[in-house]
Amino acid sequence: MKFILISLLTILVTAAVAAPVRETDLKAFDKEWSFIYNNQSAGSGSVENGVLALNYDFSLGDYSSHVSMACPMPLDSVPVAFRFKVRKTAPHAMAFRLSDEQSETFQKKMNIPVCSDWQEVEVSVAGFEGSWGEKKNDVFDGKPSGIGFAIEQGFATGTAGRLEIKDLRCIYGRRSGGELSLGRAPFGNAVEARFYADIITGNEPVREESSVSYRQDMDLRGTVESITVPVKKKGSVTVKAACQFDFFEMTKEADGPGEVVFPCGKKMEGWSVNALSFAGELYAPLRLLEIVYRDTEPDGAPVCETVIPASERITAAPEWEVKDGNAVFTVKARCLSDDPVKTDLYLDVRDYNGVLVRTVKKKVTLSGMGREDVFVMGVPFGKEPFLEASVRFGSVPSIGYSAPALTDSDRCSTVALNIKESLLGSVRSTELEQTPFGMGVYLYRRQGDGIARTARLAGDIGVKWTREEFNWGAIEREKGVLDYSHYDELVAEALKSGISVYGLLAYWNHNYTQDTDEGRAAYYNFVRETVLRYKDRIKHWEIWNEPNIGFFPGDKENYFLMLRDCYKLIKDIDPSLQVLGCSTSGIDTKFIERALDAGCSFDVLTVHPYRPNLDDKGFVGELEDTIALTKRIDGSPRDVWITEMGWPTHVYTGSTEREQSSLLVRTYADAASVKGVSSISWYDFINDGNNRFYNEHSFGLLWSDLRPKPSYIAFSTFLTAAKDAQPARKDLGRDVFAVGFEKGDYKAQVLWSKEDGLYSYEGDAVFYDQMGRRIEGKGLVWLAAQKPVFALGSLESLIREELVTGACSQQGRSIAVSGEGMIFDGGGRLKPGKGYGRQVLSPVVRKNDAWCRIYLSAAVLPDVLKY
Repeated sequence: MKFILISLLTILVTAAVAAPVRETDLKAFDKEWSFIYNNQSAGSGSVENGVLALNYDFSLGDYSSHVSMACPMPLDSVPVAFRFKVRKTAPHAMAFRLSDEQSETFQKKMNIPVCSDWQEVEVSVAGFEGSWGEKKNDVFDGKPSGIGFAIEQGFATGTAGRLEIKDLRCIYGRRSGGELSLGRAPFGNAVEARFYADIITGNEPVREESSVSYRQDMDLRGTVESITVPVKKKGSVTVKAACQFDFFEMTKEADGPGEVVFPCGKKMEGWSVNALSFAGELYAPLRLLEIVYRDTEPDGAPVCETVIPASERITAAPEWEVKDGNAVFTVKARCLSDDPVKTDLYLDVRDYNGVLVRTVKKKVTLSGMGREDVFVMGVPFGKEPFLEASVRFGSVPSIGYSAPALTDSDRCSTVALNIKESLLGSVRSTELEQTPFGMGVYLYRRQGDGIARTARLAGDIGVKWTREEFNWGAIEREKGVLDYSHYDELVAEALKSGISVYGLLAYWNHNYTQDTDEGRAAYYNFVRETVLRYKDRIKHWEIWNEPNIGFFPGDKENYFLMLRDCYKLIKDIDPSLQVLGCSTSGIDTKFIERALDAGCSFDVLTVHPYRPNLDDKGFVGELEDTIALTKRIDGSPRDVWITEMGWPTHVYTGSTEREQSSLLVRTYADAASVKGVSSISWYDFINDGNNRFYNEHSFGLLWSDLRPKPSYIAFSTFLTAAKDAQPARKDLGRDVFAVGFEKGDYKAQVLWSKEDGLYSYEGDAVFYDQMGRRIEGKGLVWLAAQKPVFALGSLESLIREELVTGACSQQGRSIAVSGEGMIFDGGGRLKPGKGYGRQVLSPVVRKNDAWCRIYLSAAVLPDVLKY
């Protein structure tokens, strides 16, 4: 594939202007400011002599605590930026907020350091990180209606501070320093993204011994060759970037005006690396996190030179919502062309079985230059509650972009669901006895009403376990003071919803030095106090997260020491409490063996067996071998818990939402079939963000706004079928993987095949798909490759049938099988004809817009087929 070097990102501090610069003073609004403190914070605000002052004290709150000030400020037009002077006495995060005419509020955070002197700041009206409001649509509608500032507790040290702002004004008539502009490229222009760098200081240079940093997490598609930061005076520049959980940093000195170049490439040579998984070559797109200027007044544009393959010169991110019985798909697209281009946008819509229902075609104009274009298309659900929409564009020769094949378009897809729970019905967690089926619900990441709401959503589909991180740094912000108020609430809500909590005791505290006697003693005190507080409600405690990689920095022998000590400490509190150890990224047998050689004891071994593909038999064998490995402790095997495992659904390189649904069911069934695997938790329950291109934002069963993915419904169907029955592997043939669940007279199975196939079966089982819909048929069932189905009732045998294909030239036309035959009625069904010897109600019919295939058991076909 031909690669072309382009300039992906250009952030201009000074730019050619089409209109004169105009500043408007906003002092007239001074009396309109109001001050807001959430119910966990205390604060006071005032406006005196043109200075907005906000005092705050977070000592009664947690990391979600915040204070803010806001002002209704209807303006005649949208400025390019706001400029003001600021003083801060504490390092807490500061945010700028701007509301549109629909009362949707947009926010961007500013990493402004502590400054005792007035610091000039300019904030562009671009690059907002998120928004909220009753009419939220992520688009700034109309003119500004109000602005505001907020201070958040976050994880900053200290609890109290003061923020002062003066000389607030808005800027018209030019691009601001923080707005993205576009650099030239051989074939076109750059991606306009949300990264911003407000580095203008007006007439005042950045003061000595100070620094200005601006950050936002932004994907750089392709292979980043270099990042160039122009400066106009002597100083130093630091660039921070990340890839997965690997963080890169490089600092360079500038002797004077000029450009500072940071070479990148796939190996990131010369960068300092804090790596969890970096093996010498980047695994995924680099993310630009932060540019820091020290004692420098920049003048110019940081430029990222990036290799973009032709196939990525048009990208899209589809989203969906349900309105008036229709699936409304929103496509956010970017095109890397010099000028606007006209092309076709195709939305290929498939039903649950992968059958193409319709293709919606729309002629569109892409703005080019990397700007975002938004297109909306509606598709009626009809009787189909599951609509998968895949996005593709027509060819654009001017940038070398070729239209993808229809079969490849599902790499950029999403699934709209017109159901909120399994159609088979849902079993609530409170209705089940203990099962191995858990989830990384992570209630600790929610605040306020979000804790109870999330717990209910998990309880509604039968989740019985949640892994909750008891973060030492969040609990002991002030040295010697442990605050459990947030965790008290989440534990209570989990138990109320029928979900058992197991606690993860993790991460070093900034108040103590890691890998020292003092640091370990403080950690042991944290463990002791936490376990004592919850010992009657939480019976399982996991010591650290993924210590085999960078989450436990330093010598791994120190982890083994801490695991040994914590095991004894927790058993001294209550011998019935269970200690979970190792918690390895992957199934790291070498690390586990080191722990055993170091004399570590644990009741349960925890692992995170992430993998790109799922080989069912290989995965099961790995788990069995791992359980056998634990016999080295005292001759008796330990149970294994999977406390993280999952597949993300980011577009282009992730799993599709349809694939994630099947992978989830297979993962739980595979693991449950292994004797000794007594808990399985998917990572995670809710998406961690809204970046459709970023894997870490895409593991959830729910979108961040709590809309369901197919995997949410599939988990509900799985638990409704499995209930709290005993799982066991079931032999139904070499090409079929099956797990049975039995309790008394109740029987159920989950099964799938390696390849597409039609199977005859004996028994009274009734089959259901992952959405909980009954699969019509008697005696025959179609199994799509690696796509589990559920069989409720007795299933005694499963025999793969030979297939014969018939075809017709037009969808909807009848196909007659001669003689005793069967009739295809045009609606996807086969009806038995008169005199037909064996009843075959529902062989599978596959159809698209051009043809249809009918699969029939060879054993029941007449001698002659006529079409």
